[in-house]
Amino acid sequence: MKYNRQKNKDMVRKTAGGALLSALACVLLIAGGIFEILDMTGAAAASVAVLAAYLEFGTSTALAVYASSAAISLIFFSTASSTIYYVLILGYFPIFKFFIDKKLKKHFFLSRILKFTVFNLGSLAVLLLFFKIYGIQEVIKEFTVSFISPYAAAVFVFVLLNIFLIAYDISLNMLSVIYTRVIRKRIFPHK
Repeated sequence: MKYNRQKNKDMVRKTAGGALLSALACVLLIAGGIFEILDMTGAAAASVAVLAAYLEFGTSTALAVYASSAAISLIFFSTASSTIYYVLILGYFPIFKFFIDKKLKKHFFLSRILKFTVFNLGSLAVLLLFFKIYGIQEVIKEFTVSFISPYAAAVFVFVLLNIFLIAYDISLNMLSVIYTRVIRKRIFPHK
């Protein structure tokens, strides 16, 4: 009987925590959708909610937080850049990153190659989706700078995105340490 009570308590804790983190991710995505300058930042901030779910409750709850927040944001803000970045690149990345880091702990370069590959495929999917939504000419206009070609500008943007990935990867590591050593003790003092 005691075992079932503890199991039920844990399930309620995971469900409630996952729901709160999903709501937080949605609010951050909406903020990123309203303020266009915060589109990538809103998506990255929302992915921190997925990271917290992963660290506190495990992979299945983190996937549920990602899926529910992605679905809700797609329903309400389907063409917002922050939603597109979150769904195709940044939302699932904390789960993928820590899974790859754990499985390929001894294979540093292979894990980095996998992360860059998944991130760049997601970035390419975002670009193709923007072509579909806004049209090729509008997207190319975004990359137009007077002194370089649109294609060179697009390559430059992909280079910047890969630099962002390096910073984002390091930030996720730092945030996971801060969460487990500082924040968790304040939120859940019994752990």
